[in-house]
Amino acid sequence: AAAYNAAQIRFINGRSTVADGLNAGDAAGPVLELSASLLDAGFSRFDIQSDGRIDVPGGVNLSLAPGGEFKASARQVVVGGDIFAPSGAIALTTRDMSAAGLFPQEAQYAHYSTLILETGACLSAAGQWINDFTANSNGPLPPKAVNGGSVTLTSAYDLDMRAGSNVDVSGGAYVKGDGKVENGNAGSVKLSATASGFGIDNLAQRDARLFLDGALSGYALGKGGKLEVDSSQIALFDPSKLPPGRVFFPDPRTMSRDDRLRTGLVGAAFTNDFLNQGGFYEFKFTGYDGLTVVDGTTIAPRPLSWALDGASTYRYQPGGTSIASFAQTVNLSPELRSAPTRLTLKTGSVDNGNLHVGANTHLLVDPLGSIELESYRQLTVLGTLEARGGSIRLARPARFDNGDPVAYGDARQSQSIYLGSDSRLLANGATRLDAATRSYLEAG
Repeated sequence: AAAYNAAQIRFINGRSTVADGLNAGDAAGPVLELSASLLDAGFSRFDIQSDGRIDVPGGVNLSLAPGGEFKASARQVVVGGDIFAPSGAIALTTRDMSAAGLFPQEAQYAHYSTLILETGACLSAAGQWINDFTANSNGPLPPKAVNGGSVTLTSAYDLDMRAGSNVDVSGGAYVKGDGKVENGNAGSVKLSATASGFGIDNLAQRDARLFLDGALSGYALGKGGKLEVDSSQIALFDPSKLPPGRVFFPDPRTMSRDDRLRTGLVGAAFTNDFLNQGGFYEFKFTGYDGLTVVDGTTIAPRPLSWALDGASTYRYQPGGTSIASFAQTVNLSPELRSAPTRLTLKTGSVDNGNLHVGANTHLLVDPLGSIELESYRQLTVLGTLEARGGSIRLARPARFDNGDPVAYGDARQSQSIYLGSDSRLLANGATRLDAATRSYLEAG
């Protein structure tokens, strides 16, 4: 197991020295070192694969050109440094290598496929602040990369975003030569930790956890970002409604897989306030083996946005400046946002887990927004779903995402979409002011 803790591919600052002193025919060492300067050599696409571990240590900065792509796939990926791909794509993936016969398949080795963002790590596909108003007309202008890109983190076991780590897909903006601003939109973040593989068949429950102690950012002057979270199981709850002394999902990082399943400490749990953070407009949660909205929980996303109101000097902010350093972070009325909020809740297994929206719950999105609930097994709604002037969809799909049909057995025939006696689905019309009227009213 000690060998599993060592990197097989490691990014470094400066040049690699592992081959110093080697002659033709000498055996190379166990580590391939790649200089961060490779990303300054004109490459815009990196796709690195290993059957071992890939490290981007703290202090190492990998900066791609705008629109660039960085992909790393290995048994384990550990990032302590920074990866920047403005308006680009970052995808980190860990894999179960036991099926290839390269590593033991015993359960205790699963945690070596955890994807880790260490304290201080930053993955950024954020758009840029580009200013032609103050640019030197005789010099070259940078590419117009104002929309946020995508960050996708997919783990074969746990996904561990430690406190002080950051994933950023915020939007940028373009100040034209006449001083007018073209707002950029934020991008998308997808986090996935479902423990597929490791000898687990479709009938077994997944025991992976998603530890989200870091920060996610999808702010924008335009449309806020999209956040997608997949894990073994998911719970959404209001901490103020929990019984005294109850704690949702204490930290089981050091627990065995059997103990996690025995105690139910799998998947991820989110407070209802989580959906008000980071600037995201769209949310999709998938609990592979079940998703629960706990009794008494209200989920009504009120995303924060950036605004230039009151920042009268923004036209003079140099290109490359962080928008967060001069824009206001505000909670805009729905009429003043560039898009409504949307919420999707799903389960992913035909053998384990149901989708349950508990009693006295309230799922609320902006007028013209949408709520979608989808489960291959039982789908129960005991509370209220509200999307005024928008859409509400409840489904038990007949086909998987890949198009294959879902087999109908006795168990599936006994499951249903169930609405309780106190449940309400509200998609009727609502009064919505235009942006100018709303702005006038708020200005007093």
